[in-house]
Amino acid sequence: MRILFLDDMEERWRRFRQANIGRVIDWAESAEAAIKFLRENSYDVISLDHDLEFEHYCSPVCDHKDGLCGMTVAQFIAEHPRPFGKSTINVHTFNESAGQEMIGTLRAAGLKADYRPFEY
Repeated sequence: MRILFLDDMEERWRRFRQANIGRVIDWAESAEAAIKFLRENSYDVISLDHDLEFEHYCSPVCDHKDGLCGMTVAQFIAEHPRPFGKSTINVHTFNESAGQEMIGTLRAAGLKADYRPFEY
């Protein structure tokens, strides 16, 4: 099983890695790094955070135009859905409104996506 984990918080990464021992996990700390991984690999599970930069943390205003938040990755996946049709996609952000928007984008592209706040 191969997993892509997008999150900029090292503590979450350590906890996620501990909960998934024995699995291949690619950790991306930025939207740019996640998209690079997605272009180069296929994944069984994709777990996405939204708030990747300090100014995004649970901000009610994020226009997603700066390319620095998890929505950028959700939009990339939605624009290229074929390779991700069999992937389990989880949005684990604590920013529920942004997470729901990400899920809406993914589902509109015909992908299965669920909101699962980080609990690892």
